[in-house]
Amino acid sequence: ATSDVYKRQSPSTIKDTLDQVLSKARQMIAADLPHRAFFISPQDVPEQCRRWLSEAMMRMPVVRMTRVEAPEFEGWMMPCGGTHLGSFGPIGDLRIVKHSFKKGLLRLCYAI
Repeated sequence: ATSDVYKRQSPSTIKDTLDQVLSKARQMIAADLPHRAFFISPQDVPEQCRRWLSEAMMRMPVVRMTRVEAPEFEGWMMPCGGTHLGSFGPIGDLRIVKHSFKKGLLRLCYAI
């Protein structure tokens, strides 16, 4: 699968970003944390989450987001990736198999 993860990021910070994304995802998977999908207007997306939204998504009337339902991830949300599971545990092993950086956007190809 492929995901556009971050925009407005320099190539020199890609390794740190990949490490952070994998670490956070693996924590959620290992703990089998539940999540909840919801719709929100692009203007109401918290600033720290806007880096995940493309310009096209920011022009949509609503954006589908997912929020991790666990105290240790309070307020942590991200655009919905389209995989609709009740929790993160069934994802299992997550690996980033390839990444590219083009026009200010980090694109990840991952396998589960």
